[in-house]
Amino acid sequence: MCTNLTSGGGVVQSPNFPGDYGNKDRYCNVRISTPEGWMIQLKFTTVNLETNIGYVEVYNDQIYMLPITGNTIPTAVATTTNSLDIDFQSTASNKSNSAIYNWQATFSVTGQGSSCSVSDSA
Repeated sequence: MCTNLTSGGGVVQSPNFPGDYGNKDRYCNVRISTPEGWMIQLKFTTVNLETNIGYVEVYNDQIYMLPITGNTIPTAVATTTNSLDIDFQSTASNKSNSAIYNWQATFSVTGQGSSCSVSDSA
């Protein structure tokens, strides 16, 4: 999974974005962390997941968003805690070689100094 970080925010996206994330079993996790008392906002800009094959889930101590599949862009998520996890999972399918499935989200952090750290398990 790719993450690009700038002061105060960044981008999280599927592997090989803007190309297809591939046709194999895949699991990736990205954790965004900020100092205590800061907030994180996540907004999806692209959602094109193979329905019931590819999923993105956004959560922390509680689930913020049900798993996303298909191509409907969900509303933005704002946390009241200082961390947020984004999981991406897909399984192999019989999709066409010309099909392109991918997703992308931007995030911003608010607080003094507006900085955060991102860990990417991919």
